[in-house]
Amino acid sequence: METAVPPAPVPEAAVRTILARAGGNPFFLEELARMVEQRNIDPTEGLPTTIESVLTARIDRLPPEAKRPLQVAAVIGKDSVVPLLQAIAELPEAVL
Repeated sequence: METAVPPAPVPEAAVRTILARAGGNPFFLEELARMVEQRNIDPTEGLPTTIESVLTARIDRLPPEAKRPLQVAAVIGKDSVVPLLQAIAELPEAVL
């Protein structure tokens, strides 16, 4: 039987910072926790202060072929339709 390695304890100051930044938003809380976990950063400094900052950081880590459709869709707007996005981005529907 394999034994799991217990997670490292999170300093109380880090927990307070993450909770304060998230402001009760579960998406923001999850993303901030993921950033701390994946990037091994000190959560008391260097964390984004807005959901927009979190999303920007996440999008910036995408490869160019995944980032391009998001950039085109952002220009078109929230009510973009696939055929329009496909035509402007010049990408096959399967990619979108």
